[in-house]
Amino acid sequence: MRRILIALFLCAVCLPALFARAPETFMVEFETDLGPIVMNVSRSWAPHGVDRFHELVTSGYYDGNRFFRMLPNFVVQFGINGDPAVSAHWESKILPDDA
Repeated sequence: MRRILIALFLCAVCLPALFARAPETFMVEFETDLGPIVMNVSRSWAPHGVDRFHELVTSGYYDGNRFFRMLPNFVVQFGINGDPAVSAHWESKILPDDA
């Protein structure tokens, strides 16, 4: 009986995170030394990718981390957490293809 209760508790805690959906659209603001960067995110473009990005943002994954490559008027690369333990935790989470 105890094992069943523990399993039910774990399901109640873990399952909502597995099926968390990002809002259809949302904005994320990153503070940088050169001013803020605001991203408009639309779930319809890549539902799985946007759900994961929203999960990372709301969990604080990007807090205090750096942008590591910038090509003016084109692209900024970021996404690796500075703490190896945090990065290792997220590496094991499979991201389904949006295709």
